Amino acid sequence: MENSIQIRYRNQIYEVEARLTLLEALERLGIDPESVLAVREGEMIGGAYRLEAGDEVRLVAVISGGASCSPLPPHPESSCARSLSPKFGRGEKTP
Repeated sequence: MENSIQIRYRNQIYEVEARLTLLEALERLGIDPESVLAVREGEMIGGAYRLEAGDEVRLVAVISGGASCSPLPPHPESSCARSLSPKFGRGEKTP
């Protein structure tokens, strides 16, 4: 489409007509707007942004929750390292 924009999400490319707001475009594609962040030319855009012909928007899935500590080995001075160490990992209070 000549008067369209491209939206990239999870390795797929969608085309929608220009002049829609981002929120309208997401609704037409059946994408929950609270589950993604939209990026255009390296800048985050909001739902009220009016898409222009030729725009390319990338959607990034929002991930939340999980453990309070990283799955990577913690820095020795971090609170995660202290809580996982044998000295403090058995119900003893961390300093």
